[in-house]
Amino acid sequence: MSSQSSPAPEKLSWQDHLAKLQQIVANTQKKYTGPPVPLTSSNPPTPPSIGRPQHARISPPPPTDPSSIVEWPPALRHVRRLERQNVSLQESVRSLIREHRAHEENWWHERSKLSTQAELKVYDMKVYAAQVAMRTHMAGKLGEMGIPFFGEIAEKNVRDCNTGAGSITAETRLLDLQRKMLDYLESAYGEDDDEEGN
Repeated sequence: MSSQSSPAPEKLSWQDHLAKLQQIVANTQKKYTGPPVPLTSSNPPTPPSIGRPQHARISPPPPTDPSSIVEWPPALRHVRRLERQNVSLQESVRSLIREHRAHEENWWHERSKLSTQAELKVYDMKVYAAQVAMRTHMAGKLGEMGIPFFGEIAEKNVRDCNTGAGSITAETRLLDLQRKMLDYLESAYGEDDDEEGN
C-alpha cells in the first residue's frame, strides 16, 4: 500500500474555497465544447447562514366566497369575521333593518284605515307583492355585503345542496337558513324601540 495518506482537511477561508471552485470549473471547461462559463470573484455567492432557521412566510387563507357557504356554522364564522374586518357592516345592516321596519309600519298604518273586507283583500295582495319585492331587494343587498345564504348564486347553491330530499325541502332549508341569519343580524345589530325614539 502506498505510504501516502490523504492529508487532514485544512480549514480554508471563503476566498480559498472560491479559488478551488474556480480551478474545478476551469478544468471542467477544458472538456466542455460550448462557450466558456466565467466565474469571477467579484460577486462570490453568499454563504448559507448557520444557526438561523429560515421562517417561511405564512400567507393568510384566501377569502371565503360567501355564496359557497351552505351550512350554518361556517356562515356564522364568516359573518363574525366580516364584523371584524368591515367596520361599516354594522351600519349597513342596521340601515336595512330600519328600512324594513319602516315599510312594515307604514303598511300596517295604511291597512288600519281600511274598513271593508274587499278593500283589505286588495290591499293585502298589494302588500304581499311589495313584501316579495322588498325581500328580493334585501337579499340582493345582504348578498353584496357578503352575508351567506343571500343573493341569486348563494340561494341556488343552498337549494342545490338540498335537492336530494325534494325541491320543497330545498326551498324550506334555504328559508330556514335565511331566517336564522336574519334573526342573528337583528339580534346583533337591531335597535331597540327605545333607541329609535318610539
